[in-house]
Amino acid sequence: MNAKRRSRTAIRFPLEAPIVFWWADASGIEKRGEGRTRDINETGVFVLASVCPPVGTEISFKAFLPVVSGFKPETRVEAVGQVLRVEEPRGLDGRSGFAILTRQTLLRVNDQDDEQGECSANNFKLR
Repeated sequence: MNAKRRSRTAIRFPLEAPIVFWWADASGIEKRGEGRTRDINETGVFVLASVCPPVGTEISFKAFLPVVSGFKPETRVEAVGQVLRVEEPRGLDGRSGFAILTRQTLLRVNDQDDEQGECSANNFKLR
């Protein structure tokens, strides 16, 4: 095995949270899916879902964070990125999954669109 393997640059945090995602297929038709996050880090997320977009696809998503101390109930991560890899179902649970490398990331609190309800990625250090 002489293939170079990409080394991880960010620590992954296990987080199971609901996620919705969407992308345009090759003919420009919008596709949508939903699933659960497996883990998340400052540069991306791994999604477990029955529908997986193809590798290289530009994708947008909203991941709804669980209620934790210091965060309001409808806090979510919104991002745009690219599908890096797709994993076929394996093991007993038989779930497919895919990794997303994010380019733009926001932490949004409730449905507010003003400065108080939105933290840019730089302020929150997601990316």
